[in-house]
Amino acid sequence: DLMVGETVIAIGNPLGYANSVTTGVISAVDRTLEFRRGVKYSGLIQTDAPINPGNSGGPLLNVKGELIGVNTAIRADAQNIGFAIPIDMLAQQLAGMLDFERINRVAFGAAVAHRHTAADGELYVKSVRAGSPASGKLRPGDTLLALNGRPLRHIADYSCSMLSAKAGSKVRLRCLRGGKELDVSVTIAAKPRPDGKALARQLFGVTLRKLTPELARDLGLRMGWGLLVVGVEARGPADELGVRLKDVVFQVGRYYTKDLDALGMILEDVKPSQSIRIGIARGNARAWASIRARRAPPPAGPAKGDET
Repeated sequence: DLMVGETVIAIGNPLGYANSVTTGVISAVDRTLEFRRGVKYSGLIQTDAPINPGNSGGPLLNVKGELIGVNTAIRADAQNIGFAIPIDMLAQQLAGMLDFERINRVAFGAAVAHRHTAADGELYVKSVRAGSPASGKLRPGDTLLALNGRPLRHIADYSCSMLSAKAGSKVRLRCLRGGKELDVSVTIAAKPRPDGKALARQLFGVTLRKLTPELARDLGLRMGWGLLVVGVEARGPADELGVRLKDVVFQVGRYYTKDLDALGMILEDVKPSQSIRIGIARGNARAWASIRARRAPPPAGPAKGDET
């Protein structure tokens, strides 16, 4: 547990001065920072160790040299008020950040987790997805000892090693099952690209098609790229937001959307009832709004205005 007043060490590249070291103490814990557009960070460590632009992403250490946080923000209108994300909070997010299946567009099928033991800890198979390459090879409860000949001790060992897994490659795992060690080989499979058109209709009740300059000219649209609205489901999320036929969706989340493949990559992670920001062009006007994904599957049948 962190204690207010204990000594900490910050390492980074402030203002381009590489590998700089500063020291201070923990000033407070469980701080909350609010930024524009509703962004909020909570549970932060506050420290008076001098932190400047270039320290972000660098480690915050205790006097034992143990990583306790990652430097992330400062108060520009104050002196020596800096903030770090606690390492436990970062560890919870690490699996999602290093999701090799999503990053490499591959399928493996085993969820791996860390559990504490008397000897520091171990990795184990939490679950196995039916029909996946790991199904029938790994079992829930298997303890993972090594991956491709390298010992596994922490979840980062596993996640970082699996980033090199490509479709068609084989992953060799040494497991402990029922008190016996065994070697398991799993062939990584390719993961099909998500269907952007189907996801947009399923989540938001809107049918989209790629807008080309030629199509924009034929329809008299000012916007020459993006995704053209060709169908809007009555009383669906898009309809309730006020989306109309011939509107052009040019941004979803943080990304500009020029084709349905890119849209699918964005929407595959959207959960039921989750809100996402979209940019819409209508005539000479552009507007941004938040649209909430529906909670239940859409009703059967075509949306009004759908192309056939």
